[in-house]
Amino acid sequence: MRKTDHNRGKQDRPSFIRKSKRDKFEVIGKETDVYKCRDCKKVYNQKHFHIAQNDNFGRARLKTTCKFCYNRDRNVRRAMASNLPPITEFCEGGCERKSSEHKLYNDHCKKTGKHRGWLCHSCNTGAGHFGDDHKGITRIANYLKERSFK
Repeated sequence: MRKTDHNRGKQDRPSFIRKSKRDKFEVIGKETDVYKCRDCKKVYNQKHFHIAQNDNFGRARLKTTCKFCYNRDRNVRRAMASNLPPITEFCEGGCERKSSEHKLYNDHCKKTGKHRGWLCHSCNTGAGHFGDDHKGITRIANYLKERSFK
């Protein structure tokens, strides 16, 4: 049986030191790297992306949204937090999980910033995977309907 090193080559990726106001981070990639923002689709230098988390070797990754989009969304969430309705007893996504047993999250429209309801983790991430709109949910519903075995 062949031994496999799952991290082979990953520790050899280029990295550089990025300084912030409070700390220094070893970031994966090169200082000249450019990335495309997931939200606005604009291309920026890596310095326009916040540090996200560290990999297994202690080097930082970058967020997938630029600082401008990330800060805008964060400000919307903060403003919304002050006037949210009380948490419901059950998940409003249809799974009917109790809020006493599962944490419920504020589901909000990304375009308007308005609260849509309280969802459990599964329902909230599921909606996000299908684009946070009825078209994505309809596509997967049609797929399952067409391919269901009876």
